Amino acid sequence: MKKILLLFCILFSSVFFFACTKVELNPEPVPIPPIPKGNGVAVLSWDIVSTNIVQEPLGEVRYRIYFGIDSGEYLWEKDVGTGTIEDDRVSYTFRDLGEGNEYFFVVRAYSSGGESSNSNEVSKFVEQFRSQAPKKRLFFSEPLLFYLFYHSLIASFSI
Repeated sequence: MKKILLLFCILFSSVFFFACTKVELNPEPVPIPPIPKGNGVAVLSWDIVSTNIVQEPLGEVRYRIYFGIDSGEYLWEKDVGTGTIEDDRVSYTFRDLGEGNEYFFVVRAYSSGGESSNSNEVSKFVEQFRSQAPKKRLFFSEPLLFYLFYHSLIASFSI
């Protein structure tokens, strides 16, 4: 009898606990922070993905770049289409990246046949923008120029 009573209490407390606990099946999505903006530039380039390495036609191969400011965590993606192709390499230039950040990048190829896995990760630290100090200009006032010119004439024509 004690065992049945104990089992009933355990079962009842479990049901009561789960009935009173709110389980959220569809939590609110965590907002993705904006990409830090600045004057930084990063140029990525990679080998073209060949479509003849598989049996079935893939259609046009395009590329997506996934990137973030933590290694292995890619918060943002950029569909670069076919990119810029030159000498069997594809490249893409990121502009307006925030200075003082290290960015981590991976590339994936995709087509009608699906999407590839990540490429090797590469990183780029975007240096703080340093403005160059203004160049010092040497300005002469008219009296000083006249003085220098006059004394050079006297020195060159003196006897």
